[in-house]
Amino acid sequence: MPAEALLAECSENVARDRGTTVEPLIRLGVIDERQLYLLLGCASMYAYCTQVMRMSENAATERPAAQRAGFAKRCIPRAVARAV
Repeated sequence: MPAEALLAECSENVARDRGTTVEPLIRLGVIDERQLYLLLGCASMYAYCTQVMRMSENAATERPAAQRAGFAKRCIPRAVARAV
């Protein structure tokens, strides 16, 4: 594969991945804000992420942290409003 095509394909893949990462973060934010994990018997968002969503311990720590940072900086407020 030519270098230009590989670079373009990689950029497209990263952009697509970024889009598929944002949506779950938005949903996690709504679940966390409304404490919906309690309905499933989970005492915390971390427990929900590891036990129900089967995330690794690392992902269960990093994804909610990223989501909370986005909420705190108001990076995704409109998307959250649509999700609720």
